[in-house]
Amino acid sequence: MIGGMVPPIAIALSTTFFKNRWSEDERKNGVVNYIMGLSFITEGAIPYAASYPLKVIPACMIGSGVAGFLSWLFKCQLMAPHGGVFVFATIKQPLLYILALAVGSAVACLILSALKKDYQPQPMYVSGINPSWPIKSKIAAALLAIFLGGLGIHKFYLGKVGMGIFYLLFCWTGIPAIVGFIEGIVYLCSNDENFQLKNHVRIG
Repeated sequence: MIGGMVPPIAIALSTTFFKNRWSEDERKNGVVNYIMGLSFITEGAIPYAASYPLKVIPACMIGSGVAGFLSWLFKCQLMAPHGGVFVFATIKQPLLYILALAVGSAVACLILSALKKDYQPQPMYVSGINPSWPIKSKIAAALLAIFLGGLGIHKFYLGKVGMGIFYLLFCWTGIPAIVGFIEGIVYLCSNDENFQLKNHVRIG
């Protein structure tokens, strides 16, 4: 159970102590991950993992492994079928369990912050559209979302690799297919400017 608490806490620590790695919005949202992590709500890490998969996922895996190993080494035993601060009273060796959680979260935070470069704000343009953005087709993106959205193909097409991997990992649930279908309709209904600004692409 301890491994599920590490990712949100690690991200919260990184956004607190390594502010230069994150945008202002990411830093603000990071604070919420303290609560989510301590409540055993691992999903708080998903937006960050989707945006920076090659940095967040390895760091959190290592940190969670460290926390799990230490809790085993300390012979901590959770007597409740859930995690979070709500069940700390049922844990054998609770102080050592907290220590294992703190060490694992710190390790994940340090690895994540080492892997992630300083945040570089995007330059502003009069139209809001960056000339360096890749050229994509709105119709192609919409069709891929409607027919292949369950595999995240439209996300890969738009350059959102992290979200594409996330869709692919959960394709078996059927939820990405539903979300992709809705996104395809939204793409078709959006005007060109909104589509470009939202997806950081240019329409050719």
